[in-house]
Amino acid sequence: MNIKQRIVLLIGALIFVGLGLYAPWHDKGSKASESIYGSSNIDVPAPVVAAEYDYAVGYALIFRPPEGATIDLSRLAVEWACLAVITGSLICVLRVTEKD
Repeated sequence: MNIKQRIVLLIGALIFVGLGLYAPWHDKGSKASESIYGSSNIDVPAPVVAAEYDYAVGYALIFRPPEGATIDLSRLAVEWACLAVITGSLICVLRVTEKD
């Protein structure tokens, strides 16, 4: 591994740690909707259906998480995977072949 590849690997490792320390967060909630059938003109009360939803809270330091939120592992895994592909690609591109 040459010096350029080592620099790319070091920068990739630092970004990997940074992404883990400043992670994406999400929260789950529920929202009551009127009915699964829509509204009607009849005076019969419609059943209330609670729908679960997941929403992004944003990014925050892992030491100071948003209240009630958890780390969004799926988004963090996608970020780490993209970083691994980019870092690996750069390491391959910067490979020096020996000439006879």
